[in-house]
Amino acid sequence: MMPRLPFPRRPPRDAEREQRERDAYERTHRVLDALPEQQWSIVSPYELRHGQRAHVAVGTNGVYLIIARKPPGSVRVKDGVPWLRQIGDAQRERAGTDVVRKALEPASALSRQIRSRAGRALAVHAVVVLWSEFPQGTVETSQITFVHGRDLAGWLRSRPAELDRAGIDEIAQAVKDVAAEHARHGHTPPSGSQVA
Repeated sequence: MMPRLPFPRRPPRDAEREQRERDAYERTHRVLDALPEQQWSIVSPYELRHGQRAHVAVGTNGVYLIIARKPPGSVRVKDGVPWLRQIGDAQRERAGTDVVRKALEPASALSRQIRSRAGRALAVHAVVVLWSEFPQGTVETSQITFVHGRDLAGWLRSRPAELDRAGIDEIAQAVKDVAAEHARHGHTPPSGSQVA
Protein backbone atom coordinates (compact mmCIF):
# COMPACT_ATOMS: atom_id res chain seq x y z
CA MET A 1 0.00 0.00 0.00
CA MET A 2 1.34 3.42 -1.01
CA PRO A 3 1.49 6.06 1.71
CA ARG A 4 -0.78 9.08 1.30
CA LEU A 5 0.91 12.15 -0.01
CA PRO A 6 0.76 15.12 2.33
CA PHE A 7 -0.27 17.45 -0.52
CA PRO A 8 -2.93 16.98 -3.15
CA ARG A 9 -1.65 16.10 -6.59
CA ARG A 10 -1.62 18.80 -9.21
CA PRO A 11 -4.44 18.53 -11.70
CA PRO A 12 -3.49 17.20 -15.12
CA ARG A 13 -2.15 19.81 -17.48
CA ASP A 14 -4.53 21.40 -19.96
CA ALA A 15 -2.77 21.00 -23.32
CA GLU A 16 -4.98 23.56 -25.06
CA ARG A 17 -4.35 26.17 -22.37
CA GLU A 18 -0.61 25.51 -22.48
CA GLN A 19 -0.64 25.98 -26.26
CA ARG A 20 -2.50 29.31 -25.90
CA GLU A 21 0.01 30.50 -23.28
CA ARG A 22 2.95 29.40 -25.44
CA ASP A 23 1.46 31.26 -28.43
CA ALA A 24 0.88 34.40 -26.35
CA TYR A 25 4.44 34.27 -24.99
CA GLU A 26 5.95 33.86 -28.47
CA ARG A 27 3.84 36.65 -29.99
CA THR A 28 4.83 38.96 -27.15
CA HIS A 29 8.46 37.99 -27.62
CA ARG A 30 8.31 39.01 -31.30
CA VAL A 31 6.86 42.43 -30.36
CA LEU A 32 9.52 43.03 -27.71
CA ASP A 33 12.31 41.76 -29.97
CA ALA A 34 11.40 44.48 -32.49
CA LEU A 35 11.99 47.31 -29.97
CA PRO A 36 15.17 49.33 -30.65
CA GLU A 37 18.16 47.68 -28.93
CA GLN A 38 19.71 51.02 -28.02
CA GLN A 39 16.61 51.88 -25.97
CA TRP A 40 15.54 48.50 -24.57
CA SER A 41 17.02 45.36 -23.06
CA ILE A 42 14.71 42.32 -22.96
CA VAL A 43 15.28 39.48 -20.51
CA SER A 44 13.41 36.34 -21.49
CA PRO A 45 12.38 33.93 -20.42
CA TYR A 46 11.99 35.23 -16.90
CA GLU A 47 10.80 32.20 -14.97
CA LEU A 48 7.90 32.54 -12.57
CA ARG A 49 6.50 29.90 -10.23
CA HIS A 50 5.28 26.59 -11.65
CA GLY A 51 7.34 26.98 -14.82
CA GLN A 52 5.41 29.93 -16.17
CA ARG A 53 7.42 32.33 -18.30
CA ALA A 54 7.37 36.10 -18.51
CA HIS A 55 9.46 38.84 -20.08
CA VAL A 56 11.21 41.71 -18.38
CA ALA A 57 11.66 44.82 -20.51
CA VAL A 58 14.20 47.37 -19.26
CA GLY A 59 14.27 50.63 -21.19
CA THR A 60 14.47 54.37 -21.04
CA ASN A 61 10.77 54.21 -20.13
CA GLY A 62 11.25 51.97 -17.06
CA VAL A 63 11.19 48.33 -16.00
CA TYR A 64 8.24 46.09 -16.92
CA LEU A 65 7.41 42.54 -15.89
CA ILE A 66 5.24 41.31 -18.76
CA ILE A 67 2.97 38.28 -18.59
CA ALA A 68 1.23 37.23 -21.81
CA ARG A 69 -2.17 35.54 -21.93
CA LYS A 70 -4.55 34.37 -24.65
CA PRO A 71 -7.80 33.43 -22.92
CA PRO A 72 -10.53 31.78 -25.02
CA GLY A 73 -13.02 34.61 -25.27
CA SER A 74 -13.48 38.31 -24.72
CA VAL A 75 -11.85 40.21 -21.86
CA ARG A 76 -12.90 43.45 -20.24
CA VAL A 77 -11.40 45.06 -17.17
CA LYS A 78 -13.63 46.41 -14.39
CA ASP A 79 -12.17 48.00 -11.26
CA GLY A 80 -8.71 46.59 -12.01
CA VAL A 81 -9.93 43.01 -12.47
CA PRO A 82 -10.09 41.27 -15.86
CA TRP A 83 -13.36 39.51 -16.61
CA LEU A 84 -13.51 36.76 -19.23
CA ARG A 85 -16.59 35.97 -21.25
CA GLN A 86 -15.76 32.61 -22.81
CA ILE A 87 -16.59 31.72 -26.38
CA GLY A 88 -20.10 30.27 -26.57
CA ASP A 89 -21.16 31.61 -23.17
CA ALA A 90 -22.51 35.11 -23.76
CA GLN A 91 -24.32 35.23 -20.39
CA ARG A 92 -21.57 34.55 -17.86
CA GLU A 93 -18.29 36.21 -17.02
CA ARG A 94 -15.51 34.86 -14.83
CA ALA A 95 -13.13 37.07 -12.84
CA GLY A 96 -9.42 36.66 -13.52
CA THR A 97 -8.05 37.72 -10.16
CA ASP A 98 -5.39 34.99 -10.36
CA VAL A 99 -3.56 36.69 -13.24
CA VAL A 100 -3.44 39.95 -11.27
CA ARG A 101 -1.72 38.20 -8.35
CA LYS A 102 0.62 36.33 -10.72
CA ALA A 103 1.77 39.66 -12.16
CA LEU A 104 1.90 41.83 -9.03
CA GLU A 105 3.76 39.46 -6.71
CA PRO A 106 6.75 38.78 -9.01
CA ALA A 107 6.93 42.46 -10.06
CA SER A 108 7.20 43.48 -6.42
CA ALA A 109 9.77 40.76 -5.72
CA LEU A 110 11.85 41.79 -8.74
CA SER A 111 11.80 45.41 -7.58
CA ARG A 112 13.26 44.30 -4.22
CA GLN A 113 15.89 42.15 -5.94
CA ILE A 114 16.95 45.03 -8.22
CA ARG A 115 17.31 47.28 -5.17
CA SER A 116 19.50 44.70 -3.39
CA ARG A 117 21.72 44.11 -6.46
CA ALA A 118 21.92 47.57 -8.06
CA GLY A 119 21.13 49.81 -5.11
CA ARG A 120 18.32 51.52 -7.02
CA ALA A 121 14.77 51.77 -5.78
CA LEU A 122 12.76 51.36 -8.97
CA ALA A 123 9.19 50.36 -9.51
CA VAL A 124 8.75 47.29 -11.67
CA HIS A 125 5.54 47.85 -13.60
CA ALA A 126 3.30 44.78 -13.86
CA VAL A 127 1.80 44.30 -17.33
CA VAL A 128 -0.59 41.65 -18.65
CA VAL A 129 -0.58 41.42 -22.44
CA LEU A 130 -3.80 40.01 -23.88
CA TRP A 131 -3.87 38.26 -27.26
CA SER A 132 -7.61 37.74 -27.36
CA GLU A 133 -10.58 39.99 -27.91
CA PHE A 134 -9.99 43.03 -25.68
CA PRO A 135 -12.09 45.97 -26.91
CA GLN A 136 -10.70 48.37 -24.27
CA GLY A 137 -7.22 48.03 -25.82
CA THR A 138 -5.37 49.38 -22.78
CA VAL A 139 -6.45 49.74 -19.16
CA GLU A 140 -4.05 51.21 -16.62
CA THR A 141 -4.65 51.01 -12.87
CA SER A 142 -2.43 52.17 -10.03
CA GLN A 143 -0.89 48.67 -9.78
CA ILE A 144 -1.18 46.90 -13.13
CA THR A 145 -1.70 47.55 -16.83
CA PHE A 146 -3.66 45.39 -19.24
CA VAL A 147 -2.79 45.96 -22.89
CA HIS A 148 -3.70 44.21 -26.13
CA GLY A 149 -0.66 42.68 -27.80
CA ARG A 150 -1.03 44.82 -30.93
CA ASP A 151 -0.72 47.95 -28.73
CA LEU A 152 2.16 46.81 -26.51
CA ALA A 153 5.09 48.43 -28.35
CA GLY A 154 3.32 51.78 -28.72
CA TRP A 155 2.24 51.75 -25.08
CA LEU A 156 5.80 51.02 -23.88
CA ARG A 157 7.20 53.83 -26.05
CA SER A 158 4.60 56.26 -24.66
CA ARG A 159 5.67 55.81 -21.05
CA PRO A 160 7.63 58.63 -19.36
CA ALA A 161 11.42 58.41 -19.28
CA GLU A 162 12.91 56.83 -16.16
CA LEU A 163 16.40 55.57 -17.09
CA ASP A 164 19.42 56.61 -19.14
CA ARG A 165 21.57 54.14 -21.13
CA ALA A 166 23.87 53.43 -18.18
CA GLY A 167 20.84 52.80 -15.98
CA ILE A 168 19.34 50.43 -18.56
CA ASP A 169 22.56 48.40 -18.68
CA GLU A 170 22.91 48.29 -14.89
CA ILE A 171 19.29 47.27 -14.26
CA ALA A 172 19.23 44.79 -17.16
CA GLN A 173 22.32 43.07 -15.70
CA ALA A 174 20.65 42.86 -12.29
CA VAL A 175 17.54 41.31 -13.92
CA LYS A 176 19.70 38.82 -15.84
CA ASP A 177 21.39 37.85 -12.56
CA VAL A 178 17.98 37.29 -10.94
CA ALA A 179 16.84 35.22 -13.95
CA ALA A 180 20.00 33.10 -13.73
CA GLU A 181 19.39 32.58 -10.01
CA HIS A 182 15.84 31.40 -10.77
CA ALA A 183 17.29 28.90 -13.25
CA ARG A 184 19.76 27.58 -10.66
CA HIS A 185 16.96 27.08 -8.13
CA GLY A 186 14.70 24.96 -10.28
CA HIS A 187 13.05 27.51 -12.54
CA THR A 188 14.84 25.97 -15.53
CA PRO A 189 14.04 27.66 -18.84
CA PRO A 190 12.50 25.33 -21.42
CA SER A 191 14.91 23.90 -23.98
CA GLY A 192 15.67 26.31 -26.79
CA SER A 193 15.14 29.34 -24.52
CA GLN A 194 17.88 31.53 -23.16
CA VAL A 195 18.33 34.66 -21.19
CA ALA A 196 18.74 37.38 -23.78
